[in-house]
Amino acid sequence: MKDEFMVRYTNKHGFGCTLVVYATTMFEAKEKAEKELGDYLKSINEVVNCSFARKLISSQDIE
Repeated sequence: MKDEFMVRYTNKHGFGCTLVVYATTMFEAKEKAEKELGDYLKSINEVVNCSFARKLISSQDIE
């Protein structure tokens, strides 16, 4: 099953951006982002598993 990952990156113009990819692991998400962005990518700053975060938040008791 593929999870939703948010990839935060810096583009070649120096702007911080976000891309959402669907992958089975963080490593695969990083590879997909690098492939999709190509020369537009300067650096990847962070990869977050959004599916995991949603499950964690929904399991918490919020008062």
